[in-house]
Amino acid sequence: MRALREIRVGAEPSWNHDAVKLRIWFIKDRDSEVANHDWSELVDMWSGLFDESGRFSVEAAVACGLEDMMAHEYVESDVFDLDRLSVERVRS
Repeated sequence: MRALREIRVGAEPSWNHDAVKLRIWFIKDRDSEVANHDWSELVDMWSGLFDESGRFSVEAAVACGLEDMMAHEYVESDVFDLDRLSVERVRS
C-alpha cells in the first residue's frame, strides 16, 4: 500500500444510476522501491474487496503510473479516500 500514490475510481454512467460500473486505477508512486513489481495479483485482491452485491460492480481495475492515465480519466474520476476509510474501520 505504501507504493501507491493514490487510488481513483470512476463511475459509469454516473454515481446516481441504479447500476454503476466502477473503473479503478491503483496509481503507483514512481519513487517507490516496488513500483516495478508485478501488480496483477494485488489488483485482483484489492478489487475483490469491493462489495458487488448491490448496485456497484467492478468493470475494470488496473495498476498504472500517472503517465499511463489519460487526462480525462483522471479528471472524471474521484480519489478513493483511504484516510477516511481507515478511521471508519477503526471505529467499527
